[in-house]
Amino acid sequence: MFYGAVVWDPWLIVAQIVCLQCLYYLTLGVFLSILVGTRVSKMSLVYFFDYATVTASTVTGWCVIASIFLSSVAGSENRRLACADLCPSSNGDSDPSISD
Repeated sequence: MFYGAVVWDPWLIVAQIVCLQCLYYLTLGVFLSILVGTRVSKMSLVYFFDYATVTASTVTGWCVIASIFLSSVAGSENRRLACADLCPSSNGDSDPSISD
């Protein structure tokens, strides 16, 4: 599927978007439960979707900020590894038949 003929496949694009969104929210949930769940008595979806919880004035707000940052880093690392598998490298190992 990935190494065949180059074809524009909208279903594949939608599936990749859905998978990346699921990955982001799963990692965000893990980091929020670890960092924020230990600080609050009841965990809720407010910490996922309400921008008012992202504040630098409380320790819980800093934990929310750290959770968002860590889940973004985890997702970008996954995308970097996926791109490294699919994209030609820039260290001279690319296809020699492609020339300027």
